Amino acid sequence: AGRFLVPAGRVPAGEFIDAVRRRSGLPGLMLRALSDAADDSAKIGDPRRVDIVCDRYCFEEMSLEAKASGYAFVEEYAAQKADAANMSAFIRLKRAGLPLQMFTESYVRADGCIGVDFFEEFYDKDLASVAASLPLNSSLSRGGPDIEDDIKNGRADMIGTRLDRLTVETLRLTAFGPQV
Repeated sequence: AGRFLVPAGRVPAGEFIDAVRRRSGLPGLMLRALSDAADDSAKIGDPRRVDIVCDRYCFEEMSLEAKASGYAFVEEYAAQKADAANMSAFIRLKRAGLPLQMFTESYVRADGCIGVDFFEEFYDKDLASVAASLPLNSSLSRGGPDIEDDIKNGRADMIGTRLDRLTVETLRLTAFGPQV
């Protein structure tokens, strides 16, 4: 794994490898993610579970850190990232004809993101209905017609990119604050 790790983050790559082997020495949620992912993968026998479980913990931590920042922009950005990840997964799994349970297991949460109940309600409907029914207060809805078009046409990869571009455009209009 050493050659795949990047030299960034809170735990240096070498220490991370050792901590994973020992299953200790990692920050709280990171250690729980590692332990739960390994246990879940061993129990179910599907290595994809590692990614799913770790993503859940990653978004949980992003949401907690965003809330602790005290800045609405940071909280909204964490929710936007969760919305983009969830909609992309929703589109991919739906197009592949996979069961709703697979989506609900991979759904990630952040304060303010679109709830799993929205996706459950629309799993059996066409993507045009999903795009037309986005919650008005969601980052996906604020993304406008381009995001709606991406959802309708099943372009899962474009959603996160478009939302990031929208954020950058918004930041250009902001003179002061954590956004800058």
